[in-house]
Amino acid sequence: MDYIYELLNIAMEKGIGVQLDNNLNPNINSWCKTSLNFIMVNMNYKDKQQIPFQFAHELGHILNGDTSSAKLSFNSHAYNKTEYAAHVTGIKLLVSLYAKKAHELNYVKFMDMFAIPDRMTDVVITELNKKATQY
Repeated sequence: MDYIYELLNIAMEKGIGVQLDNNLNPNINSWCKTSLNFIMVNMNYKDKQQIPFQFAHELGHILNGDTSSAKLSFNSHAYNKTEYAAHVTGIKLLVSLYAKKAHELNYVKFMDMFAIPDRMTDVVITELNKKATQY
């Protein structure tokens, strides 16, 4: 839950509205509406480990300046330029938070902790290595 609160703080600092909803169907992914600068986080999602990544991903859409009149719903299987970029930004956000707490920067533990798709392994390793060289 710490990561959720820390992501909430980032959103608040950026003027992004967020609703944490515990009553949604467990199969519904978190989503954002970029035109409203708003994120809906499904706190009842079936894979609890992935909730912070979904939140960070949706935050990534807004921070990246993505535009859409429709809501953008998290999809770990989608693989287009916009979704990939939101994944990368979400990973960067989580890495910055994780690096402050972790005793070791282990990419396998990180990916398992947030249920990050395997195809993002290179990005995770790169971002963790950047953090490791900062210390």
